[in-house]
Amino acid sequence: AAAAFASGVLLLVLQSLLTFFYDDWDVLLGRRGLSADSLLRPHHGHLLLGNTVVYKSIQETIGMESLLPYAVASTATFLLSVALLFVYLRRRVGGWLALAGVLPVLFLGAASTDLLFPFQIFFFGAMASGLGALLAIERADPRRDALACALLVVSMTFSELAIPFAFGVAV
Repeated sequence: AAAAFASGVLLLVLQSLLTFFYDDWDVLLGRRGLSADSLLRPHHGHLLLGNTVVYKSIQETIGMESLLPYAVASTATFLLSVALLFVYLRRRVGGWLALAGVLPVLFLGAASTDLLFPFQIFFFGAMASGLGALLAIERADPRRDALACALLVVSMTFSELAIPFAFGVAV
């Protein structure tokens, strides 16, 4: 929890120095309203339904004067995905090895630039939902099966990264 908190604070402080970037503008200005076109139009061949819903929700309620609300949503989703990864690993290898597995993810080094752009919520949303589906499917229960299915659908709305999770759930 302390490492996740430190990672989250660090990411938000670093993002407070930034502004919207290239991909952000497509969702913020290039997709007017909540029409089927604005929600389902591909972005460089990728479905951005989850991203668009998150961005438009923040844009309509808070505005776009600051990157911070978008950074908070993205960072929170990232930290959720890391927490779910920790739970997934802890059930398989124990607490200390799970911690060793998630610490490099929290402070990604060379890949840390991905953590600085809120638009990357499309990876984090797919990852968090996919990991949630894998955790839900661990116990044989029709309600958990339905939850896993729903989480895979949510994962797919964020990114094709959901496909490996779907295969994992199927296995």
